[in-house]
Amino acid sequence: MNYFRLKHKSDCRLAVQITSEIINKLPHATSVLDIGCGDGVVRLHLNKGISYQGIDISNACIYEQVKNDPEIRYVDPNILVNSIQDAPYHDCLLLLDVIEHTKEFTELVLASAKKKPNYIVISLPNELIIFDRIRFLFGKELPAHSLDLIGLPYGFKHQYIVNIDKARNILVKELQNYGYNLSSEFYRELKPKKFWFQPVMWIISRLFPSSIWSMGSIFIFEKNQN
Repeated sequence: MNYFRLKHKSDCRLAVQITSEIINKLPHATSVLDIGCGDGVVRLHLNKGISYQGIDISNACIYEQVKNDPEIRYVDPNILVNSIQDAPYHDCLLLLDVIEHTKEFTELVLASAKKKPNYIVISLPNELIIFDRIRFLFGKELPAHSLDLIGLPYGFKHQYIVNIDKARNILVKELQNYGYNLSSEFYRELKPKKFWFQPVMWIISRLFPSSIWSMGSIFIFEKNQN
């Protein structure tokens, strides 16, 4: 497996960087099904010639929904899995910061695998990053798990505190049953806006394991060609 670093600018949406720096460079990705698409920002950054379809649940309100766009569908949460299975074939399926919001964690992943795309791309946050641990000790709650989220629509909250190593093991085990290998993993290396903090982050990311400093991982699962 190949390991890479994705320098994640603190003021840039992750989906935009993943699209520009990863999806557009996959050699056998000519069509994308974006599961949990939000406002469909991915479609605005795909290379010309890559077709797009986005799908999300109707009561997910993290990003403003795009109405009357034939490329994006919002469906009842109870039929999301069926909607994935009924969608036309796409050779690249995306689950970008999605499955940590779901009750079953791997349900959407397995629904994607049954479509037999060339690629399944999954991103997850690392919620054990040292900076969040320190903030928590000083009384700052984890944003996706805060009690301030009580009463907000489904979709804001994470159902799990994600441990990347454990998540990787679960995903590899589940997807290998469908003929997929984890071909690449990208660690999200924070590139701070504050210039003085950039060398500090560089030093930390070179001296300590990714579980300490990475903001999360992007996994590229590729279908076996055998």
